Amino acid sequence: MLKNYKLKAFALLLLAGSVLGSCDYLDIAPAEIMTEDKIFQDITLAQQDLGSMYHDIIKWTALNSDDRLLRDGPFTWTGCAGDESIDHWGTTAPTTYFKLGGLTTGYNPLGDWSWNYALVRKATNFINKIEGVPLTQSQQQTYGTKVKQFKQEARFLRAYMYFDLLRQYGAVPLITEVQDIADISGAQVPRDPVNKIVDFICSELDEAASVLPDTWSDDTNYGRISKAACLALKARTLLYAASPLYNGNTMYKDVKNLDGIQLFPQTYDKELWKRAADAADAAINCCLGAGIQMSLSGENSINKYEKMFYSNTSNPEFILASIQTYGIYEDVSCNSHSEDKGGWGRFSIMQNQVDAYETADGHLPFLMDDDGCIIYDSNGQPTVNPESNYSESGFTHVDELWDGTSWQPCTNVYKDLNGAVVNDMGKYDLYNMYVNRDPRFYASLTFQGAKFRNATEGLERCYHFAYWRNLEYYTYWWVDGYPNVNTNNETGYGLRKFMNPVADIKNWIGTSSNYPLFRLAELYLIKAEALNEYYESPN
Repeated sequence: MLKNYKLKAFALLLLAGSVLGSCDYLDIAPAEIMTEDKIFQDITLAQQDLGSMYHDIIKWTALNSDDRLLRDGPFTWTGCAGDESIDHWGTTAPTTYFKLGGLTTGYNPLGDWSWNYALVRKATNFINKIEGVPLTQSQQQTYGTKVKQFKQEARFLRAYMYFDLLRQYGAVPLITEVQDIADISGAQVPRDPVNKIVDFICSELDEAASVLPDTWSDDTNYGRISKAACLALKARTLLYAASPLYNGNTMYKDVKNLDGIQLFPQTYDKELWKRAADAADAAINCCLGAGIQMSLSGENSINKYEKMFYSNTSNPEFILASIQTYGIYEDVSCNSHSEDKGGWGRFSIMQNQVDAYETADGHLPFLMDDDGCIIYDSNGQPTVNPESNYSESGFTHVDELWDGTSWQPCTNVYKDLNGAVVNDMGKYDLYNMYVNRDPRFYASLTFQGAKFRNATEGLERCYHFAYWRNLEYYTYWWVDGYPNVNTNNETGYGLRKFMNPVADIKNWIGTSSNYPLFRLAELYLIKAEALNEYYESPN
């Protein structure tokens, strides 16, 4: 049963989630005393209004049910909607509706329609009015050039919202002026074709990129929108536009406006792939010229990858980060440590996700068909890829395992009942399924026997992750309608990605983390995928 102090801490953290980080441009004045007239008569308040858009659009807001991280971060509803993981607290019931085809125009909890359009309106209003804010002579020296920059940051944020609408709904109404909410008929805007939405996003980003610096090098502006971020979003948008979902998808042939306008292009255009590749190339060149790079000298590949998702320090690969997106509550609730060690084990990884990781030499463990599905034999068993040397039988003696920060000898260091430190030396027999896998495998999940660091009781202790099914069920006050909730991992695979390995989860001591909205690796993947589709064979 959850302790009362944990419930109190959880409630306090929800309230604390709305408090902003240390970056000056994210400082926000109390909204309840602000009016639009006041905001656009005072440049400092206008700057805070821009900060509030950063907060609402690309920074975590604990009290916002339409949280970006529900799709892209540790609270991954979309992962639970697919075959990657399950949330056995029962709080992701909307994903069950998704799996069963139960989402409707009246019920779509995974959608952000109204929230996105509220932010589109706010950004549009800012774009229209920021250059009209009166400046004193001294303010002119400080804000004269910044005002133009503020305007383009808001332009990026509006484009970001339209991309989010595009990837969720495809064709949407393109609204570029602030509507009169009293004019009901005027507010009923028809949807615009997909290609028009894409062109608008790209033109907005091109304009913003022409004004903003390539990147921000000083810490006070870390997480601020740059030219590199604009070009990265443009490349991502064009990749979506070129994909089979939007590019000549005949499934949408009957999706039209009342006036007969076709909302999804019905003719496949191969050149859209080239356009996406060129956009990615331009973004890559901008990043490299600005000092954004892939490598972290002195660190191994597992640590470089894992730290991107829990570190709150700057990363040379990040193009744009969402600052302090989550903290100790996520470390506790998503951590696969048992309850007595402070973890709640909310998410369990499915075998499908485990099987998706390649072996260390780059081979998939099982043979796949053209749709990326595992091929099964006549006995219903997955067909092992003979090139992979993958085995699901037997064990291998290993001397060391990854613990979240480094490779560690297979040694348990712990305190006995008398408080004495005990070193339990020895090799470990690791199941062959988990031997010699892609480095991301060890950085992303825990499995039977995995080393998992936990800073608790004043000692950074590395546990061997052991799985057993706990049949106790508890009732949580915030899970309305789900009286029986299992608090432990259900599949034997736990979440390591996003978890800070040095967080003291038992004593609720940890640090918040930045989340990469755009990073350089994505641009290389966009370019590779686009060129692979554009050419008949690899060039």
